[in-house]
Amino acid sequence: MRHGTPTGRVRSAASIRACDTMTPPQSFFVRPQGGGWLILCGGSADDAIAARAAALVQQAGQLVVLAPSARAREAAEARLAECSAVCGLPGEIVLLDSPRGEECLSEATMIVIPDTGSAAELAKMFEESGFGESLLLALEDGALVLAEGRSSEALGEVIEAEELSPGCGWLRRAVVQSHHEAGMACLALLKRPTLYRLGLGEHAALALGPQGQVEVWGEPAPTVTLGAAWAR
Repeated sequence: MRHGTPTGRVRSAASIRACDTMTPPQSFFVRPQGGGWLILCGGSADDAIAARAAALVQQAGQLVVLAPSARAREAAEARLAECSAVCGLPGEIVLLDSPRGEECLSEATMIVIPDTGSAAELAKMFEESGFGESLLLALEDGALVLAEGRSSEALGEVIEAEELSPGCGWLRRAVVQSHHEAGMACLALLKRPTLYRLGLGEHAALALGPQGQVEVWGEPAPTVTLGAAWAR
């Protein structure tokens, strides 16, 4: 992966080559430890991305699709039907306030967090409900976690907004921009120059494996933009 040359306060974006696989001694992308894969998608995973994710599943279990609230249940059910058809896994919907939520996650082999209206609100829900810890335990136990669209933004350290919001911190020093297009601004890099921006286009995904693997799926390739502090 090329990082380019500093140009002012923000270093120019560098593309991660599509379909590239890297196993560096120390990954640039620092994710939580655990036996499962973490997949960050720029939008809702298309059939090709969902199938590649399912191919990485290595243990028996079910597909779980999260719904932040009862209002989101109908959309989650539609997403479950789409993912089940592609992945060939039995599945169910889990509400964040469900008393069975932790049990369902412990039995899951693949967990999908669908696109959401607000990354900041989702991150806050994960924190206040304790559901984020249950997700981390599932990842640690080998479940694959696939976050789509703005849900992937919630997993970064900081969430891009007029007023920066704390993310779940699953991807250290990262601000994730989903539905990314060329030329999109990133105020977080100016306010917090120790961060980097991971730009994920609508049909692209970054897959982070338990042994430091980094895979890029889809097009256009994700981009990484470094804050000014990375040049020091």
